[in-house]
Amino acid sequence: MKKLLFDIQQQQLGKSTSVQESRDRYQNNLRQYKSRALNERPTIIIDNGSYECRAGWSFEKDPYLRFRNYVAKPKTSVNKQIDSMHLVGDEINEFDAGKIHKRSMFDKNVVYHVQSLEHMLDYTFGHLGLSQESSIEYPLLLTEPMCNPNYCRSNISELLFECYRISAVSYAVDSLLSFYYNKAQNLGGAFSADSQNGLVISSSYNTTHVIPIIEGGVQLQQTKRLPLGGAHHQELLSKSLNLKYVQHKNNLTSESIQYIQENHTYCPTNYRDQILFLEQVYQEERNYQKEEEKKRQEALYGNVNNPQEPKSLNPQGKDTLGRKLVIYKSRTHKLNDQLGEDEALDKEDHVIQLPWVMESAPTDEEMKRRHEMRKEQGQKLKEIMQRKRDEKKRKMEEELADLQSLESLREQNDLQGFKEEIQQRGISSVDEYKKKVKYLQVKLNIKQSEGKTDEEKYNLIDIQDEFLNPDQLRQKRIQKMQKTATLMREEKKAQMKVEREKIDILKQSDPDAYLKSLYEKRKEILDRMSDRARRKEEFSKRGSKAAQKRMQMIAELGIDDNENNQKKRGRPPLDEKLPPQKDVDESDNFGAADEDWDIYRGIQKDGYSEDEEDDQQVLNELEEQIADLDPKFSNLLYNTSAQPTAEDYQIRLWSDRYRGTEILFQPSIVGLENAGLGEILENIMNGLNNEQKAKILSHVLLTGGNTQVPNFERRIEAELRMINKAGLKINVVKSYDAQLDAWRGGAWLAQNYFFGQSLQEFSISKAQYEECGHHYLKEHFCSNILYGNIPSKYSMGRKNSGILVGENPSKRLKQ
Repeated sequence: MKKLLFDIQQQQLGKSTSVQESRDRYQNNLRQYKSRALNERPTIIIDNGSYECRAGWSFEKDPYLRFRNYVAKPKTSVNKQIDSMHLVGDEINEFDAGKIHKRSMFDKNVVYHVQSLEHMLDYTFGHLGLSQESSIEYPLLLTEPMCNPNYCRSNISELLFECYRISAVSYAVDSLLSFYYNKAQNLGGAFSADSQNGLVISSSYNTTHVIPIIEGGVQLQQTKRLPLGGAHHQELLSKSLNLKYVQHKNNLTSESIQYIQENHTYCPTNYRDQILFLEQVYQEERNYQKEEEKKRQEALYGNVNNPQEPKSLNPQGKDTLGRKLVIYKSRTHKLNDQLGEDEALDKEDHVIQLPWVMESAPTDEEMKRRHEMRKEQGQKLKEIMQRKRDEKKRKMEEELADLQSLESLREQNDLQGFKEEIQQRGISSVDEYKKKVKYLQVKLNIKQSEGKTDEEKYNLIDIQDEFLNPDQLRQKRIQKMQKTATLMREEKKAQMKVEREKIDILKQSDPDAYLKSLYEKRKEILDRMSDRARRKEEFSKRGSKAAQKRMQMIAELGIDDNENNQKKRGRPPLDEKLPPQKDVDESDNFGAADEDWDIYRGIQKDGYSEDEEDDQQVLNELEEQIADLDPKFSNLLYNTSAQPTAEDYQIRLWSDRYRGTEILFQPSIVGLENAGLGEILENIMNGLNNEQKAKILSHVLLTGGNTQVPNFERRIEAELRMINKAGLKINVVKSYDAQLDAWRGGAWLAQNYFFGQSLQEFSISKAQYEECGHHYLKEHFCSNILYGNIPSKYSMGRKNSGILVGENPSKRLKQ
C-alpha cells in the first residue's frame, strides 16, 4: 500500500465586490438593450443550489457570482445598525464566524424560507448591475429541483412578480440543463431535444436524483430521489475523524473536513474487497507494532541483570521512524504481490499533515531558569498556604477559648445565662455546644486523654463479664477493639521503620543491588498483570481450556452439597456435634473455609479487579523510585527528552477515505432505511424493456458536485453491469464541469431558445401568473411537469385526470 503524505491547503476566502464595481462592469453592456424588446434582451441566469449559488448574464461564458448559499445576521449587541444588516455570499467572510448567525433557505433541496431568498436576490440583482432599477425588465431563468412542490414555486413566483416586478420567469431543472448542455456540446449542430436518450445521475449537496430520459421526455414513473448527498458525506467524515483524533479537534474544522472530502476521498469499485484489503494491511502493521513493543519491554527488563547498561531500542543509532516506514513498505509491498495487481483496489494510504509549529528544544540555561522559577513559585505557594493555615488555626483557638470561658457559668449553676450566651454564638443546645468544643479540640490536635495511662483508658478489659451490666459490656467490647487497633498501628509503624532503615542501609552500602531489587519487583508485577491479561483473552474464547474449566466450576457449584463434593472442593464436612440452628440450611456452609473464596476468583471472567488496582498502584510507585535512581530508565519509560514531531500531527484516513461515498450505495451506514443507488438503478431497469434499456444506457451522465469523487464513474458502471445482460453497451460519462454545467446549460438554453416568439413558450409573464395561479410554469424539455388546474387555453396536451406522464413536453408545446 503506497503511503502518501498531504498538507491541508488553506482555502482562500472570496472577497465581495462592491455594488458600484458591478454597476461599472455591466453599465456599457446593458445600456444597448434599454431600447430593445423583451425577447431581444439578455437573460439573467441563476442556478440556485443548496450549497452554492451561481448567477450571471446569458452573454457571459461563466457565472459572475459564485457564493455559498447562506444568509447571515450579525449579533454584536453593540451597534444596532450592524445588527439589522443581512449578509449574503462573500460578505459573510468579512465578519468573525462567532459573531454571526447563518441559515440556509433550503430544507434538503427545496426552498422553504422565502425571506432568505429575498435577501439573496437583493444581493444578486445588485451585483449584476441592476441596483438602480425600479423593476427587473429582463427575462430570468431560475433553477429548481426535480418535482419541486407547487407551494414552493408559488412562493418564489409571488416574490419575483410582486416584489421585483420581473418581466418574465422561466423555471428549469438543474440536472436536465446539465444533460442537454453536455449533449449539445457533443453533437454540435446535429442536436435535437426531441430525440435525446440517456440516464442522468445527479448527486448534489443534499440529495441524489436518477432521471431516465427517452426520446426527449423524462420518465417520471421511473425517476427516483435519494435523500443523501455531499453534506451527509462531510458530516460522517467529521464525526469519524473527531472521534478518532480528539486531540486534534481544533485543527479538524469544517473547512479542513471539506478540503479532505474534496481532495482525498475515493469511491471503491468493490467496497467489501477494499475493506478486507485494509484489514490485512492493518494486521501487518499491528504485528510490527507488537514486535516493537516487545523489544521495548525487553529493553526495560534488561536493567534487571545489568541496571547500569540497559538494552537500547535502537542500538545502531538509526532513525526508528524511518526504519518503521521501511519495514511497513516492504511488508505491504509483499502483501500487494500476494493479492496481485488488482486494479479494482485502491492501494493509496492517504496521511494528512495538520498544521503544527515545531518547538525548539530548550537550552541548559533555559531549563535551569525554569527550574528556579518553579522552585520559587513552589516556595511562594507553600508560604501562602502556611499563612492561611496559621490564620485558620488562630481563629479556631480564639473560638475554642471563647467557648471554654463559658464553662464558669455552668460551674456556677447559671444554666439560664449559659444557654443565652451559647445562643448568641449560634449554638442551639448544650449537646451542640459539647460537639462544637470537641470538634475544635480534634482539629487543633488537643488530646483529651493526656495524662491517662492504658489501665485508665482500658479499665474494663480485665473485669469478667458477669460483674458488668449491659452498658459496661458494650463499652468493654469497644475498648478491646480500640486497644487491638492501637497495637496493630504501633506494630505496623515499627515494621515500616525497620524496613526504611534496611532500605537506607542498602542504598548507601550497595545502590546497584537495591536498584536490581526494584527491577525484580517490577518484573514480578508485570508478569502478574500479563498473566491476568492472558486469562482474560482465554476466557473470551469458548473453546479454550480456561473457559471450559470455568464452566466446570460453575456446574459443580450448582450440584447439591454433600460430604463428597465438600471434600472435593476442599471444604470441611459439617460438624455433627453442633446443634442444628433454626431457619438455616444445614447443608449450606459454603464460605466456611478460605478455599471457598478462591472458587470465585477461578470463575471470574475479568480477572482480579482489586488485585489489579493494587498492582498498578505499586507499579507506579516502583517506576517512580527507579526513575529517580536511573536516568536512562526515565528517558526510556517516559521519553522526557522527546519533542513533538510532525508525525504527532498526522491523521490517517484508512476506511474513512471510502466510507463517505459508500453511503449512497448503503444508506444503512448512516442509519437511513432506504434503498441504495444500486437498488434504485435495478428498480428503474426492471421497469423498462430491452430497447429502452439500450437507449438510456448509451449515455449515462454523472452531474453534481458529489459525483466528482475519483472512481465514481467506474462504480456506477460496475453497478449497471451487475443488473444488466452481459454484452450490453454501457457508456458512463462525467459532465464537463459538474458544478457549472447547470448554469452553462441555462445560458445555452437562453441563447438558443429565449428569442422572438420562443420566449413566450419557455417563460411566464405577469398576466399569465395572475390568470393561471402562482404555481404555474411553462413546460419545456428542461423543466418540471405542471400539476394542478389551469385555464383550458393553457392545458394543451393534458388530460382531466392529470398529466400525460412520459409524454414529450416539447411536443406538447408544439400542438
